[in-house]
Amino acid sequence: MTSPPPEPVPPPGPGPASARVYCVDWVPGTDRLRGTCHCGATAEASDPERIWEWLLAHPAHP
Repeated sequence: MTSPPPEPVPPPGPGPASARVYCVDWVPGTDRLRGTCHCGATAEASDPERIWEWLLAHPAHP
């Protein structure tokens, strides 16, 4: 028995929240994480909680 195909995901709607993309990735060869804000600013830390606190506290940009 096959399952039905997944429903398509709608594209993000207009508005400021759709433009805010945050990225946390591992820095190869280290035990550090790099957070990248939607504005392009970056920060590094070894604690994931610290990276997310920085990202969410980072000021909004136009």
